[in-house]
Amino acid sequence: MTRRFAYVALDRTQTLVKGELTSMSPEDVELYLRSRDLHTVHITESKRHWFQRAFVWDRRRFRRMDRKQFGMLIDQINTLYGAGIGLPEVLSALTGSMSHPITRQVLVSWHQALNEGLSFADAISQTAHQIPNADQVIGAIRSGEEAGLLDQTLTRLATSLANEAENQSRLQNALIYPALLVVTSLVAIAYLMMAVVPELVSVFAHRQADLPWTTHTVIAMSEGLRHYWWIIVLITAVLVVGGSFLLQVPAVRMRWDQSILRWPLIGRWFTYHQVGRWSDCLSLLLSSHIPVAQALEIANPVCTNRALKRQLNVMRSKIAAGDRFASALESIAELPDLVRLTLQSAEAANQLSPACQKLATFYQSELNHQLRTFIELINPVLLIMISLVIMFIMLSILTPILDMNQLV
Repeated sequence: MTRRFAYVALDRTQTLVKGELTSMSPEDVELYLRSRDLHTVHITESKRHWFQRAFVWDRRRFRRMDRKQFGMLIDQINTLYGAGIGLPEVLSALTGSMSHPITRQVLVSWHQALNEGLSFADAISQTAHQIPNADQVIGAIRSGEEAGLLDQTLTRLATSLANEAENQSRLQNALIYPALLVVTSLVAIAYLMMAVVPELVSVFAHRQADLPWTTHTVIAMSEGLRHYWWIIVLITAVLVVGGSFLLQVPAVRMRWDQSILRWPLIGRWFTYHQVGRWSDCLSLLLSSHIPVAQALEIANPVCTNRALKRQLNVMRSKIAAGDRFASALESIAELPDLVRLTLQSAEAANQLSPACQKLATFYQSELNHQLRTFIELINPVLLIMISLVIMFIMLSILTPILDMNQLV
């Protein structure tokens, strides 16, 4: 897992140089400083408390490539490298053809690091904060370089990143229509309640009409929105900010993540998503001939759910202590039974990497299918519910108007 390190070093003129780097380990930082002709004085890991993380705005997240951009970049590197072109030449050629500033910056940094004698994995580790899935990428490429299988590793990595970007894009596109429907409907309802209804209230008051309970309800809601909208906004902001703040507390976040996995329907989708990403990452690392314990150490941080990640880390510790993969799997209650049975059988047949890839493909496809089906069903349901709300408001307004016209 990449971490942030603060370093103090001496240059050739014995001048102190201070800074921070994102890397896998202090050894990688020291290797980088040595390549810059700097003598290391000390290296410490930079840590922020949970309350600092809750309030500090990390601008680096806005200076990074998304999965689609990075996947395309790795695919281009893989194509040129597979044609027999050296990595420095590949990076140099791609730098001149890239228009995206962050991509150009990353390529320039990689090219400079390779010219200074660093490995490709060490070069990527220097820009870990600018690329997605940094731990997975660095671990796979480092193992591919050590095993002499960098071309195969780049091929698998490009495919994995492309699939993940495609799944993310498909989900975002599917959610666009329901989101637009909800936002447009809320705006329409707010306009009716805050602009149309108050104009008609004066008419009802002037005629001293006997109003039905539905009209009284709509008028009360309209008055509440007009006079107390700022309270609604304030309560919403407090809930959002307070919830974000509380989720930075480790104990609260752990309980929240545990509860998510038990939610009906959503918990199953979240489990599918987490297991799919973890299996895909583990398959990539195992295919690069990384030992199982080391592969799990790199793949486990891919899981964003802390409850599941904690159990996966316990499994990794058992395997590192000498337990078999199959027996260590029994300690994870959150994993579906299919995962346990598949991986236990795959370990016996020495086919863990292909089995993990099949699991990743299955769970990602199943998640996409279930989400697509749910969204296809929820769109008409949302449309009907919103139509009923608007119809209730309109009927509550029109009914006393029609009654007054009949009296006239």
